[in-house]
Amino acid sequence: MKLLGSNHSRTGITERKRNLDPLRSHPHSRPMICLLHGYGLTGSGSNLWTRAVARALCQNGHTIHVVCQETDPAILDFVTAAYVYDADSQPELLFERQVDYPGGCVLHRPTLDLLPVYVRPPKGDTYLRAIPDMDDESVEAYLHRNVQVLRHIVQTHGISALHANHVVLMSIVAQRVSQELGVPYAIMPHGSAIEYVVRKDERMKALAASALSECQRIFVLSDEIRERLNEVFPALPDAEQRMRPLRVGVDTDQFKLVERPERPRAIGRLKSAVADEARGKSPALTRQLYDGLSDDMGKDDLLELIEATTDYTAKAPDTDLEDKLDAMDWVDGDIIGFVGKIIGFKGLQSVIAAFPAILEERPHARLVVTGRGPLREAMEALVWALANGRRELARNIARWGGELEGEPSQPFVAVHRFFEGLAGEGTLDAYFDAAQRNLTTGHVVFTGYLDHQALCHLYPCWDVAIFPSMVAEAGPMVLVEALASGSYPMGSNHSGIKYNLDIVADNLPDADARPMRLGPEPASIVADIIANTPRALAIQGKYRDELRQAAVQKYSWTRIAEDLARELQGMAGPGAG
Repeated sequence: MKLLGSNHSRTGITERKRNLDPLRSHPHSRPMICLLHGYGLTGSGSNLWTRAVARALCQNGHTIHVVCQETDPAILDFVTAAYVYDADSQPELLFERQVDYPGGCVLHRPTLDLLPVYVRPPKGDTYLRAIPDMDDESVEAYLHRNVQVLRHIVQTHGISALHANHVVLMSIVAQRVSQELGVPYAIMPHGSAIEYVVRKDERMKALAASALSECQRIFVLSDEIRERLNEVFPALPDAEQRMRPLRVGVDTDQFKLVERPERPRAIGRLKSAVADEARGKSPALTRQLYDGLSDDMGKDDLLELIEATTDYTAKAPDTDLEDKLDAMDWVDGDIIGFVGKIIGFKGLQSVIAAFPAILEERPHARLVVTGRGPLREAMEALVWALANGRRELARNIARWGGELEGEPSQPFVAVHRFFEGLAGEGTLDAYFDAAQRNLTTGHVVFTGYLDHQALCHLYPCWDVAIFPSMVAEAGPMVLVEALASGSYPMGSNHSGIKYNLDIVADNLPDADARPMRLGPEPASIVADIIANTPRALAIQGKYRDELRQAAVQKYSWTRIAEDLARELQGMAGPGAG
């Protein structure tokens, strides 16, 4: 590897920079594809999709360019060169090197004043800004900065086709450069931008509709995304003719089966993977949260307590992760896993509400929660309230709902209705008695945030992976990764989750595939988790090979990347690239 004046560390690059203008073409470059992604390439969701597709394109022999906000590009082994652009959109070379791929990726990062995001960031964050909270001037400044950079890249490297993730805001960047320079562009909608931004902000809906109207291809991750686009943007011209299916994928070399007796060794590999990572939440903060909880506390009291116990780095494993992992029975226990952003829409609260009843049938069950988000402390408070017989606090958390994560007032609809239904039947006291009898805070293990180098060792140790999303998901990659690891998937039977469960169900007998599906209606999802999870735990071991085979056959990244390249080259016309 050749680095220019390199002093590269895991947390960033502090290499000697050289001003280059015009940007010289990298030796690996040939005119072709540029991927546009407004965020980093680590983590999950659309970040993971972009990273995986970029790597697979390089494996397939393509040379590509990626515009994104990745701050540590040297950790990506397929990146041949990386540039950062200053506030005047002037490029500076961070490094160049040889890579062990037939192709390669040149990465470009514009410098920004603020980063627009879909979910409201923690209070006090001055760099992240929820898009609906941005004024027009800030939106335009963001677009202008990215347009300047992309224009420079297209003109310098002769890019023949653009691919933009999300319906806002990088799609608008692609549209403007396309209008100016004539390069064709495609858009891949993801659920987060549609649900959290477009449906809430008419400005963004108009921008998205304009970009979607002019793009040459619209890649859809599921039939549900196709239907959602037709619903939200009913006036798009020739939309159906421009739509192309494209799945989420999984690295089946990274996510593999682990036999039950070998699970402790896999957990050992997980611990090694995070050994040098910076750490996040400490046990002292958790104890401080528990000590401050009471049955008669008001909403403002709980919010104040949460704020006082969130002074830690959220995007990191917990400081006592190893102790938590060592305390679990990985060989004989029933392990249920949840991974994702800890926000109300992802539905973790429904699993926690169901867990006391699951323990009645499966007393050795444990729930492992992996991820970060503004509701983590509220979820820990809900577990504590159920385990300690604080009934009023548990019901209040369900009533206060989204207010505990800074969203407009809404209850956790599924849990709220579940409690109300039990009260109407006269069985609410029995539920809370069972919760206090069966549940402890140790039954629900919060790990903090784990990246894929660690997750690939955790997934195979789960018996069941559960994804009870309350909103439509375009293409949940976490579900596919669970499949490749042999974990039995359960999820809300709608949107992209249903689309993927339909594919998986073809590999199993109907009766044994049925527990995968959780009713999409809030009134039924907690009851379905209670009914289906013990069944899933009872049968999951029978089908690990079948689940793995479904992932290998249907979700290979190299196949997905080649489908994408073929479509983008077709957009650009014969001989492009």
